Amino acid sequence: MNDNQTKYLILRANTWHYIRKIPLDLRDLLGRVYHKESLGTSDLQEAMRARDLIAKADNAYWDEVRMGGGVAGSIEQYEKVIARARTMRLQYLTADKIAEQSSLSELMVRIKLLEAGGAAKAEITQAAAIGSIDKPKDKMSDVLTLYKDKIMAHDLTKKNERQYMTMKVLRV
Repeated sequence: MNDNQTKYLILRANTWHYIRKIPLDLRDLLGRVYHKESLGTSDLQEAMRARDLIAKADNAYWDEVRMGGGVAGSIEQYEKVIARARTMRLQYLTADKIAEQSSLSELMVRIKLLEAGGAAKAEITQAAAIGSIDKPKDKMSDVLTLYKDKIMAHDLTKKNERQYMTMKVLRV
């Protein structure tokens, strides 16, 4: 087992935990030195996958806190909000779904997360807690690219250059 495999991971009582220092410039704002989280698994491979997701979400969150930027309606921002909700141990739901499906105790958990200092001030945290970001609608250009690159990819591998260009012109 090398150091890269266990980066930000520690095994305690047969359960892997994610432990990462918060960047110096954010510690005062966030009110802590470490992000610590149990990954709830004894399997290293599963822990590594969870660690990678959490580390990516941490990086995005810390960048957003530094920039004080808004949470726009892009698919990237939507995915960041979902990842942030996971690190907060919440299932991301849009505001209307929260109103329809959440119990009073679940609503109180979300409110308490917002009342906390430091991290709760970040717009991405607020969006994750209250479900203020709807999933962006797919653009037609994205749908066509997906169709060409993923769905039609297997058909295109069987074509020569002339056939490929003909299909590309006809279908796109």
